[in-house]
Amino acid sequence: KKASLDFDRAIVFNEKDGELYYLSGNSYYQLGENVIALDRLNNAVDFKNNFQEAYQVRSLVLMELRRFQEALDDCRKSLKIKEDAKGYYNLAQVYEKLEMFPEAEEAYRKSLEENPRVLEAHFALANLLYRIENYPDAFISVKQVLQLAPGILEGLLLKAQILAAQKNYPKAIEVLSVASIEYPTEARIFLYRGEYYSALNQAANAIIDYTRVIELDPGIADVYYKRAGAYEIVRDYKEAMTDYEKLL
Repeated sequence: KKASLDFDRAIVFNEKDGELYYLSGNSYYQLGENVIALDRLNNAVDFKNNFQEAYQVRSLVLMELRRFQEALDDCRKSLKIKEDAKGYYNLAQVYEKLEMFPEAEEAYRKSLEENPRVLEAHFALANLLYRIENYPDAFISVKQVLQLAPGILEGLLLKAQILAAQKNYPKAIEVLSVASIEYPTEARIFLYRGEYYSALNQAANAIIDYTRVIELDPGIADVYYKRAGAYEIVRDYKEAMTDYEKLL
């Protein structure tokens, strides 16, 4: 906050300095004050020609304000000045918001052509491909994530989800079992693994995992329903009824 105010004070004495407006706008964006950030960034591009960094940050601000078409315009302006990984990544993000998935995939791939070492871009591409049910390519992308950041939680979870979507539940369970050693208090690991055990009709194992989820995060109401179903399969109707009653 102090930095934002310092930039604003400097602007008083340099009212046509686009760089100061950009620094102020970026600072307000970091604070989540997007309306003020937009005002500063508008001035930045007015007072400095071909200001790529300002267009890039303004596109992020516009996304936060859900003004996606304007954000798309800024991404294109940024890339017209100079093609770079960040510009294509921002473009892909806007395309996703607009549900223009083929365009988003293409933009992510161009971002990675510019810089293949950006973990965030690999993960975003993998997640998009999983979302549009292109599981083979999603698996390739998530492998790239895990090569760059071995053992990263979100990568392991996504890998398991992709495997499960392809009905490879044993391998998905194996991935989550490894993850559970590194992240023993992450409820999603046990929730997903419980679901995959259920898909394999291994209700007893599912019950153990669902119980662990409840221990870690009792606020996940859906897990009581899932555990109740597993209890029914093993004919423990008393425990099943207890879980169903918790949902009332």
